[in-house]
Formats: sequence, C-alpha cells, structure tokens
Amino acid sequence: MQSPDDRMENLKMTIHENPIQVAIVPTRPSGARSIILTRQNSTVRERYLFLAVATLLVSFVGLLLIVAFSKSNASCGLSLSPYDVSKQTNEHVCLTAACVKTAHSLLSGMDATADPCNDFFQYACGTWNRVHQIPEDKSSINTFEVLADQVQSILRNLLEEPITKKEIPPIRKAKLFYKSCMDTDQIKRIGDFPVRILLDQFGGWPVTKKNWEPPNMSIEVLLGKIKGDFNEGVLSDQWVGPDDKNSSMNILQVRQN
Repeated sequence: MQSPDDRMENLKMTIHENPIQVAIVPTRPSGARSIILTRQNSTVRERYLFLAVATLLVSFVGLLLIVAFSKSNASCGLSLSPYDVSKQTNEHVCLTAACVKTAHSLLSGMDATADPCNDFFQYACGTWNRVHQIPEDKSSINTFEVLADQVQSILRNLLEEPITKKEIPPIRKAKLFYKSCMDTDQIKRIGDFPVRILLDQFGGWPVTKKNWEPPNMSIEVLLGKIKGDFNEGVLSDQWVGPDDKNSSMNILQVRQN
C-alpha cells in the first residue's frame, strides 16, 4: 500500500481546452480513477455575469435618458421677460422700430398661459382670434389677409406722396396712374368713352351698339387677343410653368376659370 506522499507524487493533472479534464492517474493501471470537469459550470457563470453587466449598463443608460428628458422638458418653456437693454450680452438683439413692431405683433397673438410642450399652437396663436375680428365684408380672416391689408395701406401712403424730380420713372408713372384713378371729377367728365373704344377693338358689344354685328374673327383669336393684350383668361386660363412630374421642363398649362 502506497503512502500519501507516494500517491501525491504519482498524481498527474492534465487540462484541456474543451472540455477541461482533471485526471488523477496512478502509475499502475489498477485502481485508476479520473475526475472530469467540463466547462459547463464555468460557461453558466459567465452567462450570468454577462447578463448582470448588461442589465446594469441598460439601467444606467435608461437613467441618463430620463434625466436628459426631464431637463429638456424643464427648459422647453420660452422666457417672455422684458429684455434688459443695460445688460451686456454677446447676443445681437434687434431693437429697431420695425423689429419692436414685429415682436409686438407676435406677442399679441400668443397665449403665454399655455404649455408650449403640450400645445404649441395654442401657445403661439392662442389669442390671435380674439384680437382679430372677422370684418363684415369678409367671411373669414387669416394672417395672410391681415398682412395684405397692411401692405395695401403702405402702398397707398407711398402713392399719395407728392411726386419729386429725384424719383425714377417707374415710381413717377405709378403715382400718376394712381392719381388718375382717384380723380373722380375727370372720370365723370370722360364717362364710358375709353371703355367703348376698348370694346370696339374686340368686335364691339351688342349692349352699346344698336346695329352690332359679330366681328370677323374666330373665338380662338378673340380669346387670344384678350389674353395677349390684358393677360386675362376667359373660360380658361393658360400659362407656361414647370411640369409637376419633371421640374426641369416647362410646359403649357391650362386651367378652367
């Protein structure tokens, strides 16, 4: 019978990559015993460790997203406090009369009590309908119509200014044309004579002539003359514009009036 020291000397350990084997082999064939340890236990531990690390990473990223989202919601509100002109800043703020007027127009239509993160339309245009009433001569009103009325008022004021020698010919002619349209006394003296001359160029009109006869021109020529001289479409309107299917080409387009 071997002593414990002899058995320890006769032990032989071999480790293989796959699977891991720990073999205890005596020098004599009789009574050989072996212990085989596979990698299964080690692999399971590695999987649990990987899942734990992945769970921690996902939780950390989710926490960061929640914090970032909460900060973005907190900073979503717009500051409407008056601008301090005396405060020195690097930002360029327009304080001209036009900029102040535009800012007032925007602020007058806003609803500062609304949350812009929940309802931005109410926040930006909530009080616009209360400020702008529908005129009696219109069925609706919108921002474009309001701007168009403002432009018309500006143009009327410009055209009503006195004509000066420094003005370029197009501006001078526009003012003269506007004044001729506003000269009601001259319009009454002339009457409908200019209109009759114009109608005669297109074959006349039975209402203005007792012995009217159809003009010696086809309807196509008549419509083409009206379109060419006055850019007015009758029955249909024609123009040249980009093709909707190929914007690199211009085509003749027709639309019913």
